[in-house]
Amino acid sequence: MAASLIVRVVDGRDGRCIVIHDLRSREVREFRTWAAALQYAQRVAEEQGLR
Repeated sequence: MAASLIVRVVDGRDGRCIVIHDLRSREVREFRTWAAALQYAQRVAEEQGLR
């Protein structure tokens, strides 16, 4: 089964962060940089595939 990810950019008190919701595992991850967020998304895509 492939993973489905939702990516949100959130402005908060601590500045901007990128939030990735993995709908398959119901995991939520926060990242401070786009590089880190994209690295995570790429890893998920390689392991599970994306839809």
